[in-house]
Amino acid sequence: MSQPEPNPHTQRSVAGMIGSMVVVVVVVVGWVGFRSFISDPPSPPPRVVDWTVAVGVGDRADALALYAPKVLPLGWSAKDARYSGGRFPRWELALRTDNVRTVSLAEALSSGRTLVEGIDEDATEGADVTLGGVVWQSWKFSGGDYGISREVDAPTGGSEAVLVHGSGSQAQIHDFAQTLEPRNPAPTTP
Repeated sequence: MSQPEPNPHTQRSVAGMIGSMVVVVVVVVGWVGFRSFISDPPSPPPRVVDWTVAVGVGDRADALALYAPKVLPLGWSAKDARYSGGRFPRWELALRTDNVRTVSLAEALSSGRTLVEGIDEDATEGADVTLGGVVWQSWKFSGGDYGISREVDAPTGGSEAVLVHGSGSQAQIHDFAQTLEPRNPAPTTP
């Protein structure tokens, strides 16, 4: 019996297949390298903080009425939250809205104008806005942001101001302001 002769096409097909694979790998590696060279690295996820911790600190201090929402609006997250105590207590909450705008809350033992000027000395006073029966002063900031402020009684006597402002829409700022409730309301007098 004789052995069949090897098929020369089989040998060429295997060699051709290996050569094709080498070419494909080189092209893919080259493409990935080129894309990584021209594209920006992925940005890190936005910073999110637990804003309720700062509320707890301010609540125990009992120096400000500490206006805060019970929960954040759906899709919103806290970028920063801090309560500073001492002679000049201050409560600040910076939020990222569901459409990646900002809405911030500031509260301090000062007037609304003083809070606003601490952010933008060139802010202009607008018309009063009534939300849920409460009158707020509107503000237009030089960078295009919008805000509203109001003065309230401080739990330790005197008055303080609450300011809600940011690049969010007027509707977002108004809606958020209406969710704020004092954690340390001023005592009522009979």
